[in-house]
Amino acid sequence: MNQSNQRIIPGLLLVGLAILMSAPAAAQWLPNGFAVCTESGAQSDVSVATDGSGNSIIAWADERSGTAEIRLQRLDAAGIAQWAPGGISLGPGANPTLLADGVGGAFVLWGRDRAVAQRVDAGGAVLWSAGGVELTTEPYVVDTPISAVADGAGGLLMAWDVSGFYEEVWAARLDGLGAIIWVDAFFTGSDTSQRPSVAADGTGGAFVAYDRITTIVGQGSYQHVNVRHLAAADAFILWDNPVSGELYQPTFPDALPDVAGGVMIVWQNNPGSMAAQRLNASGVAQWTAGGVALGSNTTAWERNHTAVRADDGGLVVAWSSGSSNPDIFAQRVSGSGAVQWGAGGVHVCAAPGSQFDPVLLPAADGGALVAWWDLRNGSDYDIFAQAIEGDGARRWELNGIPVCSSPGSQRRPQIVGDGAEGCVIAWHDERADAGDIYAQRVSGGFACPASPILYVDADAPTGGDGSSWPLALRSLAAALDGAQACGGVTEIWVAAGTYRPTEGTDRDATFDLVDGVAVYGGFAGGETDPGQRLWTANPTILSGDIGVSGNDADNSIHVVTASAPVVASLDGFTVMAGLANGSISASWGGGILVTGGTPLLANLVFSGNSAVTGGGCYVSGGTPTLKDVRFVGNTATASGGGFSCGSGVVEVTNAVLVGNTATFHGGGIYMGRSNVKLNNVVCDGNTAGQNGGGIAIVGSTSPRLTNLTCSGNTAGEQGGAIHISGGPFGGTGTPVLANSVLWGNTALLQGDEIVWTWRPTVRYSLIEGCGGSGGGWVATTGFDGGGNLDTDPFFRDVPAGNLTPRSYSPALENGNTADVQAGVTTDPLGNSRIFGAAVDMGAYEHQGPPTGVEDDPSGSTPRLTVLHSAHPNPFNPRVEIAWDLASTGKVELSIHDLRGRLVRRLVSGHRLMGPGTAIWDGFDQSGSPVASGIYMVRLHAGVVDDMCKITLVR
Repeated sequence: MNQSNQRIIPGLLLVGLAILMSAPAAAQWLPNGFAVCTESGAQSDVSVATDGSGNSIIAWADERSGTAEIRLQRLDAAGIAQWAPGGISLGPGANPTLLADGVGGAFVLWGRDRAVAQRVDAGGAVLWSAGGVELTTEPYVVDTPISAVADGAGGLLMAWDVSGFYEEVWAARLDGLGAIIWVDAFFTGSDTSQRPSVAADGTGGAFVAYDRITTIVGQGSYQHVNVRHLAAADAFILWDNPVSGELYQPTFPDALPDVAGGVMIVWQNNPGSMAAQRLNASGVAQWTAGGVALGSNTTAWERNHTAVRADDGGLVVAWSSGSSNPDIFAQRVSGSGAVQWGAGGVHVCAAPGSQFDPVLLPAADGGALVAWWDLRNGSDYDIFAQAIEGDGARRWELNGIPVCSSPGSQRRPQIVGDGAEGCVIAWHDERADAGDIYAQRVSGGFACPASPILYVDADAPTGGDGSSWPLALRSLAAALDGAQACGGVTEIWVAAGTYRPTEGTDRDATFDLVDGVAVYGGFAGGETDPGQRLWTANPTILSGDIGVSGNDADNSIHVVTASAPVVASLDGFTVMAGLANGSISASWGGGILVTGGTPLLANLVFSGNSAVTGGGCYVSGGTPTLKDVRFVGNTATASGGGFSCGSGVVEVTNAVLVGNTATFHGGGIYMGRSNVKLNNVVCDGNTAGQNGGGIAIVGSTSPRLTNLTCSGNTAGEQGGAIHISGGPFGGTGTPVLANSVLWGNTALLQGDEIVWTWRPTVRYSLIEGCGGSGGGWVATTGFDGGGNLDTDPFFRDVPAGNLTPRSYSPALENGNTADVQAGVTTDPLGNSRIFGAAVDMGAYEHQGPPTGVEDDPSGSTPRLTVLHSAHPNPFNPRVEIAWDLASTGKVELSIHDLRGRLVRRLVSGHRLMGPGTAIWDGFDQSGSPVASGIYMVRLHAGVVDDMCKITLVR
């Protein structure tokens, strides 16, 4: 562990960083940093401090002469060196620690065979004796960087450990002139003391936290963290108390002052977890016995931590977690000992590869800036940084922004405030040789753009601030965080690509919609108006496939969430691979969970999501609107394979549900205690283990089902297409089914088309087995509201999934126009909803006059099996593919790309001789829209294998 990460930046002394949302999070000096020192030999052990005026002082160990010496350089706010080229030398030594002196200079402490201290002024002149003040006369080797803080009276307090027969901890206090007020060692008999951290007590005294290791002959060694309180005047021991027992072998303590004269301690338990405790001025623990758990990792090491004091008297801690390929986490603890960023902390970075040794800078809003060294590129280490807000939100890109990604490795960053909104980060750099010193200034804020738009593109260069397409953010999660913080953002534009709520394994991670913000997907990048986007041509995927790719068990619980009082839009995305398999709300809505607000969910595809209830989407409150959506291949282990609404007021318009399954009720849709309107909804090939293969409605308030088409749905018990029940919730009002077509559905026990215990009014609908309005009406269908038919609807091709009506279908112009909901102007294919004298029955509106006769009245049988030309071609959004069969037999009709890879299988099964058609809507087998381009249609029937080209133009 690099102890300098814990010693150089005492939280009490850092200038609070106000991250004010006014500047982009971007490098301010030269790309990949300013070269502080590139002399021959190795430069290492970097430390950095502020002079209080926006300038930075940097110290390092320098071996240009063959022997390590301490050198210093001062950079102004523009990154220009102010002292001698190559830095000024303070004499031999290593592991420097810098501490601002409050008047433009700095205290410098380092080790050689003794601990040494020096002070320099703002001009770089040494103020104490040449070679520095030696703190001991005995030649004890200083093992680690010295921990130091201001004493509140112009001097400093410090602690360090030394090697000898036994390792020992020493502590000292110096005044501002370099005079030693006291120096003392922790003599603990046969025990070993090491790894100290010092904090001021506010009265000139010091708290020193340290490891104490006791060895008992025949029993082994026992380790715990102790805190010693030393008096201001003479190092008198006021008390020396253990913070944690021996059970978890605590080690590597960090000490931070609290706001009441006490001290907060953070330590690492070996192995596995981070903990913190607060002691009052008398040494009595104030938080939970054994310490507050900061993370949740009990199987892999949480280690390499750093801590700073928060503005409310609590603390912020960052650490790396994982026995291999560790990630960066952070936690905030209040002054009362309550964790504030969740039980496991914030997952600061979950990028591939390993991330090490985070360093922290506190922010005035209670958050922090975090920097670390990072192996995500697989070969060399780079420096990355992230801003964490007071509520734990990540302000910059999902896994941080690159501070330096030059060739060679960059390691062990140190961080200090820049006196404005950002920070200065210095590091050891190996781009040219064994090691140089570089530094970079990073502005602290998220780029709140002048316009109300943030741009996101997964393929954009790193480091963008989201203010334009060229500077697009790479992370949608970061854009949502930024929109929440900026306030003036009203839109987020997202280019084609795949976006995940986290690159780590936190299943609770989700894209949480922001109040007042519309999120649009489907851009190519470069558009200047949402009307220019072609969302089906630019697949923009929100994926819950986090963790191990392809392993569904570790997927996000909800890919997207919307909660009250959110008024937001999500438009133009494929939502896939969510897995809500927990309890209560964690079991609802694998794709999207709506718990309140009035979100608009439009132009969406829900594919391959799973939940206990509402595999694709679940609504538990609010008044959402779903429009132009597709649910393909979603599952529910209880009810609502595609979509479910448990409560609230919901309207669904132009929805297609294909191949969704539920173990119990509602293979396509399940409606509970809700007020629901369904308009232009297609249910095709959905399955429920019990009731409502297509749709199940239980206890809703006056549900209105208008212009539905249900075919090929299956129920294991009742209601192949629809099951309506007052259920235990007691539905109110009267359900209405109007202008709908239910044909060719199956229920194994009762009611292939519809079953009810809460009797609906059915009007102007075509329902198989209903008997039609008049004397033949079958009462078990519902109340006869008039205008109902019981005759073949003549779908184009049911096996191919083409449920559009033929020109001679009796469904044409036999609906009731008065039942069409206000504002419903198109059908699911984008065609005009009313074409002709009256609305058609069913979800689709035929775009032409009804002919009343068959398409092929001659009934002639073709002599050849032929694949006809597709129409229209080029096409957007749909193309009709026609063929003739010389004889009845098995037919395979499929779409392929130009490399021969299967895109979509349209037909697979037996067909009668004669003409046939299928519709392709530009979606692939998984339900995702494909890009513009040339595709091949392949017809295989008997010995015939025919192909033709089609062109999709988005």
